[in-house]
Amino acid sequence: MKVKDSTTSTLVLGLSVILVVLLVANQIFIMNIGTAMKGVSLSLNSARSAQATTQVATDYGIALDSSGYDKLVGFDKSISLSSNQSAQIYEAIIGRDKNNKPYIAHPCCAGAIGECNCGHAVALRGLTKYLLEKGYEPNQIIQETKKWNALFFPQQGSSGGLGGCG
Repeated sequence: MKVKDSTTSTLVLGLSVILVVLLVANQIFIMNIGTAMKGVSLSLNSARSAQATTQVATDYGIALDSSGYDKLVGFDKSISLSSNQSAQIYEAIIGRDKNNKPYIAHPCCAGAIGECNCGHAVALRGLTKYLLEKGYEPNQIIQETKKWNALFFPQQGSSGGLGGCG
């Protein structure tokens, strides 16, 4: 009986040692996964942060981001179009065509940018003045306003993006 008890005790002790080794190895594995996941999380957060702060340059030197938006809003007040022709083009572009359709529409006010004083309309008017000063053609200006509207309204009809309504 003593031999059987001794064999059983050795077997139990051996299995206990193996169990402890497996538990320690498992714990180390779990800790390594946690550390690796923190790295992945940090990488994702860094990528999101970089994406949010990355300035998308335009041909005219204004970044498609919140600092660019602020510049455009300022341009609406600070730029006075000097030539009569530019002023006439500006008044036409911010209004409606002969079919009463806005040349530059924006969803929050459902009208032309010349009919509203929300932040979006002010910024788009500032962009229009700035680009007219730089010699852009009306069709080019309208195309640039579409890029900004994509930032203002990332989902059709919602103002969840850059700028402000109201």
